[in-house]
Amino acid sequence: MPRCYRRRLVQTGTPGKPTVLYEAAPGSEDRSSSAYPVFLLGLLATLRHRLDDAQFEDILTETGRRLARENGLPASSDFTSNLADAMAVVDALGAHTEAVPDGDAVMVRNYSCPVAGAVRESPCVCRALAAYFSEATGRPVTEHCLREGRLICQYRIAKA
Repeated sequence: MPRCYRRRLVQTGTPGKPTVLYEAAPGSEDRSSSAYPVFLLGLLATLRHRLDDAQFEDILTETGRRLARENGLPASSDFTSNLADAMAVVDALGAHTEAVPDGDAVMVRNYSCPVAGAVRESPCVCRALAAYFSEATGRPVTEHCLREGRLICQYRIAKA
């Protein structure tokens, strides 16, 4: 049985009714919700309307850094393992990342942007993920995302 449901025995008192009822387990009530994209887009539009560009970008940067810290990153002083851990977290959110050498850096590419709807509305959302990778690896990161047609996320992470 999936972890998002739990079984509860019930006394129905009527013949033919099941004696077992399945309900959402605490903390999993919103797993199949489609409200998150709508809510995120609305929140970003509100912040964009109320804040100047610098404040908005600061919030996105802090959001990315916080995501890394809340996932225990960086876990070590080893760049390679920190990068692998950071990519695993993003992949768990719906990305499909790969790391490729790029001169004196590593380019992390993602062909399945987990926040594509938000990026189409506000391209600076990519800064949150750049800040995430910077915090997670302890290295400077610049974003080089491609936004024409299909979104391709690209984050260049300095090796030293």
